[in-house]
Amino acid sequence: MAMIQKKNYILRHIFLIIVIVLVLFPLVWVVTTSIRRDNAAFSPKLFSSRITLNYYRDLLFPRATVPELIKDINGTAHFIGKNSQLSLEEANKKLNSELSDFNTYISQTNTYLSEIDSNFKNLLSSLEINKKDIIKDINKSRVSELKNLEEIEKSITSNVTIEKISVEINNLKNLISDYYKLRNEILIMLNKIPKTAKNEKYYQNTLSTIFSTSPKYILWKIKTYKKWLKIENNENILNLAPEVKKLTDKWNDILSNAKKLIHILKI
Repeated sequence: MAMIQKKNYILRHIFLIIVIVLVLFPLVWVVTTSIRRDNAAFSPKLFSSRITLNYYRDLLFPRATVPELIKDINGTAHFIGKNSQLSLEEANKKLNSELSDFNTYISQTNTYLSEIDSNFKNLLSSLEINKKDIIKDINKSRVSELKNLEEIEKSITSNVTIEKISVEINNLKNLISDYYKLRNEILIMLNKIPKTAKNEKYYQNTLSTIFSTSPKYILWKIKTYKKWLKIENNENILNLAPEVKKLTDKWNDILSNAKKLIHILKI
């Protein structure tokens, strides 16, 4: 019993340690990021050697900007606004303090600019020294990427050959050619039927069906063919049904073949 309690005690502590780590990790990450300098803030590393407390200083003790400093100096020098109540000695003392802050700001700005200029020169110097190695690495990377692309291309085209695509395109062309040929034959057959006031509606419906972008045999047979047969029994009318059915089947074959070709091209 004591062993079981001890095991439960250890498991509880392990679980609590994991929870504490998960809870504290984001906080640690925020704090370490807030003290990183420059681009080090975007580093994926948790800790960095390039640290600064300037962000906290600016947050807790914000400094006036150059326009604000100039405005304050101008206000003190001309006794404007809240400075109008100052004595000459107080104004002189405040002006000296503001000028000192201004000089400090300019001095720090020059220091930052000098550091940036120095870092930029070091970067240029490093690039110049390692230029050949950098170009070599870039070219090596390009060659590697090219090989990867060639392997991807081979894997894509391994199952799809140009000959296979060509065969499918030719099949599609033949199906379309047969479709147009059959449609012309039906049109000739239709023209052999004498056109009258009674059958004009069925005649036009048949024309619309065979020239539609998607001929539907069943619909035509119910709405047109059967009604047409009731008013006249003509051999050409009887022959229309199987031909319109063939036309519908050929259209479905065209659609099926086109989908197959699209699928092959997408692979």
